[in-house]
Amino acid sequence: MNPAIERLRGVVQRLVETARAEGIEPDGPLGQWLQGQVQALEGLAGVLDGQTSQMDTVMSRIEATSKAGLDQVKFLSHAAELTLLQIRTLKAGLIVEHENVTLRMIKEVFPLFAEKLQGALVIREREWNRRVERRRFALAGATVLALAIFLAGVAFQIWSDSDRINAFDDCLSHSFILNGHAYCAIPGWEQEVPRATNR
Repeated sequence: MNPAIERLRGVVQRLVETARAEGIEPDGPLGQWLQGQVQALEGLAGVLDGQTSQMDTVMSRIEATSKAGLDQVKFLSHAAELTLLQIRTLKAGLIVEHENVTLRMIKEVFPLFAEKLQGALVIREREWNRRVERRRFALAGATVLALAIFLAGVAFQIWSDSDRINAFDDCLSHSFILNGHAYCAIPGWEQEVPRATNR
């Protein structure tokens, strides 16, 4: 197999593994786009591989034909050798061109993949930050609500105890001592006298 094709397939495999490690969902839009790019690159590797094997097949046939013709006709033998040399040169040029195309794909296309992948990671990071911010706001809201309920309870308790506090203040301001005991004289309170019943 052509080393450039092996490198291309290795890069495609690393791209897929990186996408899985980053948690890109295969069914999501980014995962489907990435899968399409992987399939396109695999197809390109297959085409390049097929061309290389076809070229090898053509080369073997030409070499076999040229060897058989070498015994019969010297002129055809010389022409076949020249043709063989040209084909080898062409094959070497095609291999170099395939490697150049592969390297150009790696240099030009994969940075775009990396950029798109980085964009997806930035989107995930922003979403994570938004979730953290929402949790903080919810916690702050719950804290403020609990504090408001606590203060409302304290205010209600003070309001409900205000009558007792006022009564205690009145008691202190109208107190007197009798037989060594302190008593409250509250104006407006009269001792209730039981009514006599008629028989």
